[in-house]
Amino acid sequence: MFLGNIASNWEIQFRALIQKPSSNNLHYAAQATPLPIQSPNWNIFDLHPDYHFGFDIGARAFLRDCNSHISANWIHFKSNTCAAHDVPVDTDMIGPFFEIGPDALPYKKASGSVKFRFNAAHLTYGQFICWSECFQTNVFVGVNFADIKQCLSSTYQGTDTQGSNPAIMRTISTPSSFIGAGPELGCEFAYALCHGLNLLGRFAGSILMGPTKNCTLYSSESPALIVAGFPTPNNQTTCVENRSQVVPAFEERLGVAYLFPFCECYQIKLEAGYEARVYINALQSVDMGSEVVTPPFPAVDAIGVFARTFHRTLSNFALAGPYVAFEIAF
Repeated sequence: MFLGNIASNWEIQFRALIQKPSSNNLHYAAQATPLPIQSPNWNIFDLHPDYHFGFDIGARAFLRDCNSHISANWIHFKSNTCAAHDVPVDTDMIGPFFEIGPDALPYKKASGSVKFRFNAAHLTYGQFICWSECFQTNVFVGVNFADIKQCLSSTYQGTDTQGSNPAIMRTISTPSSFIGAGPELGCEFAYALCHGLNLLGRFAGSILMGPTKNCTLYSSESPALIVAGFPTPNNQTTCVENRSQVVPAFEERLGVAYLFPFCECYQIKLEAGYEARVYINALQSVDMGSEVVTPPFPAVDAIGVFARTFHRTLSNFALAGPYVAFEIAF
């Protein structure tokens, strides 16, 4: 927002985002340390996404007669994070949450990855309120659209008796997504500090409604499948019927900007700051809670998964990090 630039007709912005994504369910393995066997300990391994680049582009049309504006913008972000962990071959074991203990003994290596993809679009109408020469606010209402995707994958691998060649392997992939739209209400402010330097801020909240989808894919590979005459890999799925979800969303931004005129008809703003946004319970997964105690087949650890219980997990999605912006009004 340009302080006192209502004489302009248009504003165009580009923001480079340096964001770190997060959600509640980024674990990929559990390690059991069974010695002494009477009192085992467990270590939980999570994925820790780092900062990745995104962008925000938008435009604003000023309605000078009523001191207001109409604006639209599009935000895009995606990231990919990987991690891995090995355990001692002779003592420890590692596996998914539903299979950790003596039944996870064949697994000695675990790796995980998570991919995020986020798109959001905002269409708003705002009213400028000038409280003084140094302080101006923009109260706006509009529509917020969000498309959030997360894909969490884990792979568990064993070794042969010599500890050199892959023996069995299981891969679990859990894609989850939410697409929704709803009303948005927010406020921006600009406070002139000195000599073209401004303090800027923004707060917005919205309520989104839309479908949330997820499924879990299991793939097991083992020599036991070939011996038993079953096709390998053995692919299994947990499918969830489409659900509608109400997702509250909040956004906050604080930054400083330097404004200066250019060629009489233009005004340029360079801005830097920090922002965060969160979508409450936007992602869900239906995960296996435990397997059957007595498997229906021999070597069940290698052949496939056999569910005894399931549990549903709801997860927030958040993005936070610094940004730099370039805006021009004319």
